[in-house]
Amino acid sequence: MNNILMELCSYAVIVDALFGTGLSGDVRELFKMLTDGVNNLNGPIVSIDIPSGLDYNDGNILGTAMKATKTVTFAAGKRGFYLGNGPLHTGEILVTDICIPKELIYLYLSVYDIFIMHPILSIHNFCQQPYNVPLIALFFLINYP
Repeated sequence: MNNILMELCSYAVIVDALFGTGLSGDVRELFKMLTDGVNNLNGPIVSIDIPSGLDYNDGNILGTAMKATKTVTFAAGKRGFYLGNGPLHTGEILVTDICIPKELIYLYLSVYDIFIMHPILSIHNFCQQPYNVPLIALFFLINYP
């Protein structure tokens, strides 16, 4: 583990894509050691979609979590970014457009989510290109409660 962390010291930015929204239960010991070690490097960390180890729904830490400098997420911010420990681990949140129509995002999100994430959703410049039906279908299949 020390060799890996020493190697990572030489990088200008660490990209975190270890775990996504499907993580359930605490992070296993090997990944906990890696996550804690990366956090202790004190270099910039960019998390993809969600900081590894952060519960996307409630912002709880699942054993340990990356402390991102920036989080690049897709379509809309996750509820857990704004609840619990989420704000301490997400850093600057950048919402990336993946061409899901704004109306479908609002339809899927609960009133609570819209209230919390309204600033992000209202300033986000959604895609003006023709809708990508397979992408929309995949989005709803993956995220359907």
